[in-house]
Amino acid sequence: MMDTYFPAITKKYCCCDEYWRDCTDGAVKAISSLFFLVSINASLSEHVKTLPHHDRKNIAVGICALFIFGFFNDVEDAWLVNLEANIMVQLPTGVFFLFPSALIMHWNVDKKEFYSSEYPLRFITTPKGQCPNGLNEQLLHKMDSGRGSIVFFTPGQMFAPLYTGALTR
Repeated sequence: MMDTYFPAITKKYCCCDEYWRDCTDGAVKAISSLFFLVSINASLSEHVKTLPHHDRKNIAVGICALFIFGFFNDVEDAWLVNLEANIMVQLPTGVFFLFPSALIMHWNVDKKEFYSSEYPLRFITTPKGQCPNGLNEQLLHKMDSGRGSIVFFTPGQMFAPLYTGALTR
């Protein structure tokens, strides 16, 4: 999937994996396709939370792959409205969303804050098959406990030897 949409970045990730396999006799290698690390976010508690952030330790053109899983209402579509980029992205279960996490602000949601009127990010639903148009949108009032995500990523430090020729700590 990355090769289709980001072939040059994919090539850099492959070079990074090859470098680490070669210099560590295979002890260090990408654990999931092109990515060295994985983070699983499941709603086991109401208090999974991070502050809004950019992944500053990633390289600017680095890609994170976000996989959405869980149980969703099948009569409506869920959308993530990103105020920073002024875009809306449909995120149904079973899809991958690729984004440059060093450049786009993101965070985990505390369910209690999510429902407060001051929350800066809107999650909306629309009737099945309809794109948001301002008239057919409803705020997502309930986050089901079965929703979750898996994030695949590679820290920028893994790429440093490719550019500097020296290992970093």
